[in-house]
Amino acid sequence: MQIKKVVKRLVALGAGATMLGATVMGAMAADLSSYPGKFQTDGVFNGYFVVGESAKPIDNLAMTDIATSMWYTRAGSGSTVTLEGDAWKVGTSTNMLELKENIYDISNYLDSNELDALADGSITNNKGTARYEQFLYFEVDSNTTNNVQFTKNDDEKLAFFYYIDDGQQIARYYMDFAEALQSDWDSTNYWKDLKDRSISMLGQTYDIVKAENTSTGPKLTLMGGSTKGTLNEGESQNFMLGGKEYKVNLMFTNADNKAKFTINGEQTNLMATGETDKLSDGTLIGVSEVLYQAYAGGIHKATFFIGADKVVLQNGSSLVVGDKSFSEAVTTISYSESSSVLSIDSISINFTADDDFYVPVGGKLRDVMKYPEALIGNWDIEFKGVDIKGTEEVKISPYSGDEKYKLDLTTSAGMDVSIPLLYSNSSQKIFGGEKDGYELVLNASNNITRNNYFVLNTADASSKDGNSKTYVVQYKGMDACGDTDAKARFTILGGESVERSVATAGTFDLKIGGQTFNFAANGTGCPKNGAINLTDTTLNGYTQYSSGDSLGVYMRTKNNALITVVDVDNTNTSVGWTINVTVDDTSRMNTLATAQSTYYTFAVDSSYDIDATVHATDRPTYWQDNPDNDREVIGYDLFGTKVLQSSPSSGSKTVTWSIPSTQAEALLFVTSGATSSTVIGGELALVQVVDATRLDSEVSSVSAQNLIVVGGPCVNSVAATLLGNPADCAEGFSPGKARIKMFDNGANLAMLVAGYSGEDTRLAGKVVAHRWKELKGSEVEVAGTTYSDATIGAPTVVTTVVEETVEEETE
Repeated sequence: MQIKKVVKRLVALGAGATMLGATVMGAMAADLSSYPGKFQTDGVFNGYFVVGESAKPIDNLAMTDIATSMWYTRAGSGSTVTLEGDAWKVGTSTNMLELKENIYDISNYLDSNELDALADGSITNNKGTARYEQFLYFEVDSNTTNNVQFTKNDDEKLAFFYYIDDGQQIARYYMDFAEALQSDWDSTNYWKDLKDRSISMLGQTYDIVKAENTSTGPKLTLMGGSTKGTLNEGESQNFMLGGKEYKVNLMFTNADNKAKFTINGEQTNLMATGETDKLSDGTLIGVSEVLYQAYAGGIHKATFFIGADKVVLQNGSSLVVGDKSFSEAVTTISYSESSSVLSIDSISINFTADDDFYVPVGGKLRDVMKYPEALIGNWDIEFKGVDIKGTEEVKISPYSGDEKYKLDLTTSAGMDVSIPLLYSNSSQKIFGGEKDGYELVLNASNNITRNNYFVLNTADASSKDGNSKTYVVQYKGMDACGDTDAKARFTILGGESVERSVATAGTFDLKIGGQTFNFAANGTGCPKNGAINLTDTTLNGYTQYSSGDSLGVYMRTKNNALITVVDVDNTNTSVGWTINVTVDDTSRMNTLATAQSTYYTFAVDSSYDIDATVHATDRPTYWQDNPDNDREVIGYDLFGTKVLQSSPSSGSKTVTWSIPSTQAEALLFVTSGATSSTVIGGELALVQVVDATRLDSEVSSVSAQNLIVVGGPCVNSVAATLLGNPADCAEGFSPGKARIKMFDNGANLAMLVAGYSGEDTRLAGKVVAHRWKELKGSEVEVAGTTYSDATIGAPTVVTTVVEETVEEETE
């Protein structure tokens, strides 16, 4: 006898494992650590946020939390950008691209060593095999303006751009045949041995569909495209292009070797070989061959491209791409004819700017061109910003009612100092320092009185070798020489107060920065708090600037920039002080041959206020009014030093120098095809999210784009699709917990943020917004009450009871 018996068994399943359909199984390679990097392109969100149409408002709040707190790493101070794909960074291991330097100064041409798109190739026909090499030339020199510079574009935006001046050469493409490409011609002036051969140009493969002999020389019509087909007359076939289906029917061919098609019900023009027609959706169809045999049973067929890339190369003529002719690209074909045989030695296309082009940081040349299709093939120029590392600030600014100026810097000795620089009096004269008795002494060998400031350099500060350490010292007074245990007292600005023992003769030394400076009481009697002077004139020479009547002091900054403060005529006149900030350390430069200098002169107005004016011939290279703030002027020198001049509505200017530790590098790439960028050591910035929210009912294809899906399968049909459409929509979810899961979604990614309840989903959204750096693996589980104390861990193992019915035999 057989008895049916129900048996219960426990099955251990990972959270959501019961939903492992084909979609989920494909997700195992996806990793949450790719968020948010893979969900943005150059700082702009590149997908959709998806919430359920029937979801509660709390799911929208979770989506908002994520969207308003999505960060990416962008190029900034101290960052490095690399590109993955077919790309060449403009520069070499020893010669980087500098500001306002042209590609030509790095390399005047590229070949297959730099870009795969310039790979060598060959064409074989009845005349033999012609091998060719490809080159991309950059022939504009340093006298032109094709370079990275700080400027305003046509929209008055002030920033760094890769700028190409109207009428300047962009580049020149050159195909060089090692063995001449040859062909015979027939009675109809066609080069018969070139037709139907393939040629690769700038990363794009084309068929030569027509080769003609014209009055100006050879004319080649090329056809390429993503979808190619051949149909017999009356035949139909479906083709996919860009996610859209095209039903193509060859209606007929005729004795003139022309063909007519219907595509999705739309009739084309009658087209011969090499001709194109544009469909209503903008797609080009091009005919590469028509065969019409005018006899019973003869073949009537045509070969065509959908999404055609048509290029016409004619010697001495403008380039034709698609159905447009571009005067900005002129073709030159070097050829010869002998006994009706054509020999082509080279093909060249010169690309020229037809307007001022401003490629912004994160942009591409094609993005700013009115006719980007004029750059045939897949090549482009991408600008990823300017790498400015380790900046320090030097600032001059007014204080105490604009009657005084101070200087702030970090010295080469590592001291953060604020130096009273200048002050004015009622006679409209300028003096060094803060006020009477608190002067800045320019000649330490002469007379330093109590409370005066002076500068000491441990080596020759005029030398750019980096050996000089700068200290700014204030003399605080000393005991009389005959006093017991007499001391001289000093304050090292940015450091400590020090005392030194004074000999009976009034001499003492000050050891600082590994150098010993010898001082003595100035004059006779050595009274208490009397004047002193530096007795070693060589050491004073390390510090002092002297030229004619001019007298000043040198200082070196942390990044070894040289600051020179000068009293021009050494008489404290109303106009006669300058400050010069110079970057001259060649060890921190690439190939920059000249020191970069900016200096200001100071003058006193009728209100006894001091103001600074930049010297016209020594101001920064790019000196621009800030269109966003009419009280600011900004400049960058070629080293990458930024100079910001701020002018209040009344009063004196503040000037700030931001000096890099090494010369700035312009990050420019010549690319071909798709690239992806990685920023190392950059700065965090918010991702821009524009028109990127969708209801689940508005998403027709789950795999067509990146997705961040908020809410579970019970309220979001896209979430249900990602999870394999489980019969129980709550399956895999537990009360008080949420899941964050990454899916490989075709060529894209999808991230699910969903909880058992709306509150659980909101918590997961906050975790993504604030703790995204902790997300790793294909899936995590979130539990808690606030995002700061929430636990983020592996999915919980769920024990499920499964009932089975079995049959047993009993007696």
